[in-house]
Amino acid sequence: MVGLQTSHRYGNGTLLAADFVLGIGNRRANRHTGGIDTYTRGRTFVHVDIEPTQIGRVFAPDYGIVSDAQAALELFVEAARERSLPDRDAWAAQCQRTMLRRTSFDTIPIKPQRVFEEMNRAFGSDVRYVSTIGLSQIQAAQLLHVYRPRHWQRRTCRSAGLCECPLRRHTGAQPYRSSDPKEAGVMPRVLLAPDKFKGTLTAAEVAAHLARGIRARRPDADIDTAAVADGGDGLLAACESAGFARVAVMATGPTGAQVSSAYVRRGDAAVIELAAVAGLAQLGADRAPMTATSRGVGEVIAAALDAGCAHIVLGIGGSASTDGGAGMVQALGVRVLDAHGRRVADGGGVLGEVTRLDHSLLHPRLADAHIDIACDVDNPLTGPRGAAAVYGPQKGADESQVHALDDALTHWADVVAAATGRDHRADPGAGAAGGVGFAAVALLGGTLRPGVQFVLETIDFPGQLRGADLVVTGEGSLDEQTLNGKAPAGVAAAAREVGVPVVVVAGRCTLDDVQLKAAGFDPVYTLLDEADDADDAFYKPGPLLHGIGEKIADRLD
Repeated sequence: MVGLQTSHRYGNGTLLAADFVLGIGNRRANRHTGGIDTYTRGRTFVHVDIEPTQIGRVFAPDYGIVSDAQAALELFVEAARERSLPDRDAWAAQCQRTMLRRTSFDTIPIKPQRVFEEMNRAFGSDVRYVSTIGLSQIQAAQLLHVYRPRHWQRRTCRSAGLCECPLRRHTGAQPYRSSDPKEAGVMPRVLLAPDKFKGTLTAAEVAAHLARGIRARRPDADIDTAAVADGGDGLLAACESAGFARVAVMATGPTGAQVSSAYVRRGDAAVIELAAVAGLAQLGADRAPMTATSRGVGEVIAAALDAGCAHIVLGIGGSASTDGGAGMVQALGVRVLDAHGRRVADGGGVLGEVTRLDHSLLHPRLADAHIDIACDVDNPLTGPRGAAAVYGPQKGADESQVHALDDALTHWADVVAAATGRDHRADPGAGAAGGVGFAAVALLGGTLRPGVQFVLETIDFPGQLRGADLVVTGEGSLDEQTLNGKAPAGVAAAAREVGVPVVVVAGRCTLDDVQLKAAGFDPVYTLLDEADDADDAFYKPGPLLHGIGEKIADRLD
């Protein structure tokens, strides 16, 4: 629903994003603020109604159709099937993550939203609701789950006081619930909490495909989506789902060109996603292992500080550079100098030229700021498990460049230790994001913490787990790194604490049965196992995930 009194946030959001609006059976009212052109400007309206006097009642649509709603819908669906329409599943999944109204209130007296939430859990898909006109009807229409035609009925009453009767009657009901879910008609609640399948699908797209598959077998399933991430791609989206507001900024990308980026903010807290400004996705197919820079990360931090943010959370997954965080700290005022007192160029390949640091001009607001670094790995800065050796090849470095970068990072760590009196190169996570973790701790005073832990706290994942019968998580590659703080491990641990079973979906899995059982992953479905051809797992994951969703639905019986 769209409008003032009966609005869903996703209804208004969808309207504002639309250039074509099809209304079927609408009873448009004139209870709005501002001019009608606010709602109609730039949009084409088609209004279908069985009652011709309703068409054009408040404003004239571009096209009016007098028809029964079912007949019109059947024709529209038939016409749509004859055309190739854009896939809006990702948009729907985003709406479900970011725009649904909160219902889990524990305050006393209990808010109506919580009452409706409990009603959805208590009553099965056969329930028929009867509501009177008034606030209970308006709110119930937005929050109650109705599964069958004509199972939502409205009754007119002449006394406003009568409008509360249905609410009192519903809240006082104690329905019989059989121990057999099928007999009781209780709909299963599934919480989808996948991370991205890197290079293939976003987390929202993964969830959308799984949801379609589950609903194909179990249309009665109550499916919710939780936006999760571990510090890399998807961190901003996860925080937006928790009420953070996006702030657009321009910053230096990994190649030195200006890119459009953003951070998110709530109060004086800002969350910054390194991947959104200096990530591999910014490079495309080309890699720049020796020259890529983290400078833009520092620029976004500076923008947040200048805007008054005192708590900075920096997610450092998905980096394109191996510059030890030198670019980042330079953008925040640290002078990185060579033997001639000149500023050293960007990139990890020239860190061997650094002879001294001058941090006297460090951004003044950093002194009072608190910086958390959301990190999903525990690698040190240098050595066989360091930034260059482990992550250099995926950033385009060949064997000789890996050795050169490791030597350069070792020299960089020596210079920083001499300047600060502290050596952080061996800290777990110092090698994250090509050494950004090291610089953030050594020069900015930041604290490393598991990225998924921060995200789960921010989105109130324990609250979202309440009432769930099954959790589905996953990522592109289920491997040793997954067990070291990646999103699926964090989701599974949280679910295990409250006794909710976990199903994992992945592109591929390299873990053995013992590791999977210890992590609480049971069962595991992979695209490679489902695909007839390995290429299909990468290039055509949607239908495979749909099929996995159907298998998951069968487990709900």
